Amino acid sequence: MKENPLTVLYGEAFELGVKAGLASKAYQLPDGYDVEDFEDALLEGDDTLLEMAREIAGESLPLYNYVLENGLDRDARISRIVEVFRKKQVKRALKFSIDGSLLANTDVANILSLLQMGYRTGKILGERYETFLLEAPVGYSLGYLYPDFIAFNGRTPVAIGDFKVLFGYFDADLTNVAWSVSFETYSMEELLTRVKRISGYSFKTLYNAAGKYAKVLNYARKFDRFPIEAVVVFPLGISILELGSFSAIGEYYSKLLELLEKMMPESFMEHAREILDGFYTGNAFIKYDETSGTFYFHKKSKDKGIQLRWDKRPIQQNMGHIKTPRPFYTGVMKRRLRHEKDLMKYLEEFDLIIDASDQGTGKNYVFLRYASDVVSNGGKVLFISPRLHILSETKRKLERNGIKTLLVSSSARRKLKKRKTYVETLEAPKTGTYQASRKLLRSLRTEEPGVVLATSQAFQYLNPESWKSVLKYTDLVVFDEFTNSGAGAVESTLSFLRTFSRNPRGTKVAILDASMTHPGLYVDAFKKHLSSRGMVYTPLEVLVSRVEEDPAVREFKVNSIRAVYYRIHLDFPLEYYAMGLGVHSQIPDWNAVIAGASELLGEREVNLENLLKDGKVVFYVDNRLYVDDLTEFLVERGYPTTPVHSEIGLSNEELGGNVVGTSSLAFGVNLENHDVLVFISPYPGYRHDNNAYGIELYRQVIKRLRGYEGGKKHVIFVGLTGNDENYSEGVAYLSLVGFIRNLLLNRDFHIRLPMFSGGGRFFKPSGGNMKPGESREVSFEAFMRDYYPSLKRLFMASGFSLRPVFKFEFALSEDWELPVPFRVHRITGEYVANNFTLEVLPLRVQFDHVERFQEVLADRKYRRSAELLRNLVPKIDEYLSSVKNEHELARKLEKALRPSYILAGYSSLLLVPFLYPLHVDEMPHRIESPLKRLFFGESRYTEIPVKVVEKDKGVENFGILAIHPVFGMTTGRRDVPVQEKLRMAMVEERLRKNRFYLPNVWKGHDWRK
Repeated sequence: MKENPLTVLYGEAFELGVKAGLASKAYQLPDGYDVEDFEDALLEGDDTLLEMAREIAGESLPLYNYVLENGLDRDARISRIVEVFRKKQVKRALKFSIDGSLLANTDVANILSLLQMGYRTGKILGERYETFLLEAPVGYSLGYLYPDFIAFNGRTPVAIGDFKVLFGYFDADLTNVAWSVSFETYSMEELLTRVKRISGYSFKTLYNAAGKYAKVLNYARKFDRFPIEAVVVFPLGISILELGSFSAIGEYYSKLLELLEKMMPESFMEHAREILDGFYTGNAFIKYDETSGTFYFHKKSKDKGIQLRWDKRPIQQNMGHIKTPRPFYTGVMKRRLRHEKDLMKYLEEFDLIIDASDQGTGKNYVFLRYASDVVSNGGKVLFISPRLHILSETKRKLERNGIKTLLVSSSARRKLKKRKTYVETLEAPKTGTYQASRKLLRSLRTEEPGVVLATSQAFQYLNPESWKSVLKYTDLVVFDEFTNSGAGAVESTLSFLRTFSRNPRGTKVAILDASMTHPGLYVDAFKKHLSSRGMVYTPLEVLVSRVEEDPAVREFKVNSIRAVYYRIHLDFPLEYYAMGLGVHSQIPDWNAVIAGASELLGEREVNLENLLKDGKVVFYVDNRLYVDDLTEFLVERGYPTTPVHSEIGLSNEELGGNVVGTSSLAFGVNLENHDVLVFISPYPGYRHDNNAYGIELYRQVIKRLRGYEGGKKHVIFVGLTGNDENYSEGVAYLSLVGFIRNLLLNRDFHIRLPMFSGGGRFFKPSGGNMKPGESREVSFEAFMRDYYPSLKRLFMASGFSLRPVFKFEFALSEDWELPVPFRVHRITGEYVANNFTLEVLPLRVQFDHVERFQEVLADRKYRRSAELLRNLVPKIDEYLSSVKNEHELARKLEKALRPSYILAGYSSLLLVPFLYPLHVDEMPHRIESPLKRLFFGESRYTEIPVKVVEKDKGVENFGILAIHPVFGMTTGRRDVPVQEKLRMAMVEERLRKNRFYLPNVWKGHDWRK
């Protein structure tokens, strides 16, 4: 199989870019010299050799600028690309041909992108080390090896590394472009914990990426200087492996080989010895021949290769019971008593108490008891939670104990109408305070004892001066569900705690959060955030480690406060099952879901039909449309059912019968009276192991089911599949089995989500506040974020699809040069778009569309959505009574909803992958930007997949329109500019120690049709 010259050219472009980025710190030796000569020159001050080496290394920057010079037409650009890389070809004796006439527009764009990605990657690398020796000749017994660089701090070599582009991704194909931005960083412990058999194409990408690490480890082995860092530099990120001794290399090799062997497809196993033996030097690779549809293993470049058999036989089993370990931490009453005793003691002794105990141990009960004591002694308590229904439930419990409470919420709402465009009006009392944050401060300043309850969002809008008032007027502040309150609330809470830790003023602070499962992940992070000044970011972290103590207790001191982390464990005996189910329409076949669950439970002599009649079943599905449709399905069949999501405030007393809910079930909802919990994928193709960073939501919902010996309860996971042949019902089932065994029930698997602190108003909205009665035009971004989801839910429930159709032409800012595999542009200015439409189409359903629409508008579940639609389409009832069919209704609604124009651009970033495909026929499935994790839980953050056409380059690509008010914000006196803040966070995420940058093979499909 011949090497594609374009893939080699792509790799050369990235390397030239990195060298250009390092030019101010780099040396490159003339022929005839090696590393030892360079070290001697540094030691002896041989300026002649050093100046020659500086001059050679400095040649990269002019070449880089020459190719990227602005204002060149296409032919001139291609001419310069060919000229520069032909020189490199001659100098390095590279064996590939360059024919400018064969370079398509996408090739030119990709070469320029890789140059630019290389340059910014070089700049990041240059911030870590002092000096670089490029193409460093390392002598060993058989000759020389040439790592791309050896880095020095002073005269000491501290790192050895290579610049790597995985050529297999860069075939100007949309499939490969999607793969190229789907990398993650993993510790070796996490990889071995998550290990499973994967498909041939996924294994090819994993093996070739892992081979880059093998090559650098081989360089380090031959260089034989320790300690040293082995560095692999991808366009997407930088991995740094710390090697303290020669034996560390062997340990990494051993673990990488174990990983590859356990993830190798069964059909490749007949050549496992050759594949694994060839891994050591990093020269071996696997290729896929598109023509024959065959995989080949190559021990080195240009050999004939070994054909690998790829078995595509479908997996037959698609459901089953899962054998799981017996629960270890049992005895619920004993643990609750121990928890209560310990916490009441710690609340007296410490200033900051982090109660991370498992669900069911009584965290809220202890708070209620201690808060009652505080109020009885004339004190004031502030309780903060992200969910309104938790606040309502807490208020009821406190008032039953005779405690005075005040629940603070906004007394304003926005009303949307359509004129020439969408216009919203603020409806609020014209006198007094209607904003929740101002109400909160006012209620705290009263002298009456009691408990003030407020949402995390209300607390989020307080400023540093307001925090001082909170500390002055309260005796106890409680933050409930800390990590799940959203990125903005986490930032404001940590920033508040920083102020509190320096001057607590006698106030105590408690954090209640069962998601904080390992003290090693959180204690050091809290100390870092609270003890620092300015902006601090701790990236997403996965830790595979056993917590041996029960309870686990860590005392620590930060600034002027004493703090304690406490976690007592609790397990419940539960039976687990998994099932794969195909979906061939907009909504899953609920009959098939019930039938499959009945079959699984029937094997354990459990009758699902009777449990549904008795209201003993909970369905968890993080998709409001599915929640509404499944609720209706169950009610129509006579099963008592209640829906639960963020728009519905219910007390546990009202939570009777079966329950169908979203992630709201994880927070403050008591499911103890139910016997079966069914998790359903939020959409076809959703992979639980690909979304493992949300694992604590599943754990918390499961713990709310409780469960006792002699009366076991049951948990069923249903993985929905679509039309992707690589993700069948059998694959979904096996994937769920691995997820449940390896991650969900693995007490060694812990996650800490990204956290910011300090740095100003990163998550706060831009612009001034509206005044009561004031109206303003609604931008495209605000409409899509605040109103469209509610409308879409109503239309889908009525049997119609609702889809935004738009074509915007924007002026974009220069590339922000974030260390991500995207070009990131802020949309500059605000634009008027005249072609925005909400396309309405009837779906194929088994009911009358018009009758269903009338029913949905009258349904309490859709009250807010119906009110919104009536405001936008006042004649909706007239349409429903006069149209002939669903198609006429769709046309009338589409016309009535369409504005003459809409404003766009005020708070958006456009992210475009740094590589381009030949063309974009359809959007890749479920691509997310690397920024999304920074906004975890932020309701105002939205991503929309878009097709991007760059007319000046003659290319197109998919893109992600990321929307959040902060992107349109002007920087205040105390604020860190959003661009700087994003860059700092992404550098932390993309330059990781002892983490492997690898393709995200947990997706379960190959981006291939």
